[in-house]
Formats: sequence, C-alpha cells, structure tokens
Amino acid sequence: MSDLRKQIPNVLDISPENLKWLTEVWSAYTRVNMSKKNVLDMLKMAEMLCGAKQVNVSEQLHFLHDLPEEPILQQFWNIVEKHWVDLNHKKNDYELAINLNQFMNFCEKNGYTGFDRMTLIKWLPYSQQYQFMERNKAVRSCHDSRAVKCYIFKKLQ
Repeated sequence: MSDLRKQIPNVLDISPENLKWLTEVWSAYTRVNMSKKNVLDMLKMAEMLCGAKQVNVSEQLHFLHDLPEEPILQQFWNIVEKHWVDLNHKKNDYELAINLNQFMNFCEKNGYTGFDRMTLIKWLPYSQQYQFMERNKAVRSCHDSRAVKCYIFKKLQ
C-alpha cells in the first residue's frame, strides 16, 4: 500500500495507463474490483489522496466509451429489445419504462436465467445503451392503463 502511495502523481492525467494505476489503488483501499461504475469514485479518491484537481474529466475519459457494457446489462438490454412490446410500459419509441418485478417474472417464465435482482438494480443506473432517468416512477402502463412503478430510460441516438 505504501508503495502505491509513493507513486501518486501531482497532477492526474487520466489515460488508460494511469487508470490501471488508479485501479490498483482503488482495489487496495476498498477491496472492490474496478468497473466503469467505479471510475469517477476512483478519481475522487485520487484527488483526495494527492490533492490534485482533475480538469475536463469527461474529455479525458473519452476512452471509456470504447469499453463494453457490463455483461448483466448487455443481457438485460438484449431481452428488453427482443421483447420491447411486452416489457415497455411507455407508448413512444424514445422512452422506456421497465417494471423490474415484471421483467424478472418474464425471464423466469421464458427461460432467461442468470439475473440477480440486486445486481441488476445496482448496475441499471450505469447503462450505456439507454440513459437512466429515474427509478420507481409511477407510470400509466400502455398495456392496461394501471399505474406501474418502473425504471425509466431514454433511448440514446
């Protein structure tokens, strides 16, 4: 740990190489493996450790867009896109309202396995395919006009 602290740069240059170093620091402090979800938390921790202020973080993190979606989210979106009409409670094509209870039941009935509800809840806000907007929002379902609590996403262009 102390060896890692000795290597702390005065200025953070966010590159794939430095992100690898931040990953080691992050893992040492938190015992959590890095994912895209953790990148900004790692940057905040690095800033706290060395006092370096990161300017234009979003510009310097452009390479994150090339990283693949988390596997559970890839599987989730594949199912949602395949069964859009059955799972989406919104009428329009640019918004998506998914009720997680219905999604989990649908998966169970149709033989889609490998979903842990809590893991899915953890990762949904970090989706790259669809922008997460809100959780547990009451939506009038286009299927039967009743109010359903849904995760809301916006389709990205």
